[in-house]
Amino acid sequence: MIALQERLAFDDLANARIRAVHASPDAPAVDIGVATTKGLSPIVFSSLTFGNASMAPDGAAVGPGSLTLGVAPANQPATILYKLPVTVNGGDRIFAVAAGAATKGVKFRLLAVQTSMSPWQVGEVLAQ
Repeated sequence: MIALQERLAFDDLANARIRAVHASPDAPAVDIGVATTKGLSPIVFSSLTFGNASMAPDGAAVGPGSLTLGVAPANQPATILYKLPVTVNGGDRIFAVAAGAATKGVKFRLLAVQTSMSPWQVGEVLAQ
């Protein structure tokens, strides 16, 4: 179990703030970023290991819009393992939890815990 304090910054409501959590027990350390035809660019979160979250408790700023997140083994940005289509809005405050199992038949997914509203809401995005 991992306990995290919710401290996502509210000083920039034009952007979303996202913090990533690695909760896939059989997945290697990963980089998470925007998926392009050549790999991850930019990398938003690097070298996340199982049971850990991205370091900045105030989250990373992400501009609003639709994008495809990519998950790749750490330091191998051209080797995208999973693609996850997401839409974020200005003012969103999200814990992005990578869950499921990479190799044991449990579908890999991203759980987006929206903390900017009460009660918190959870959405699920299945990997492509």
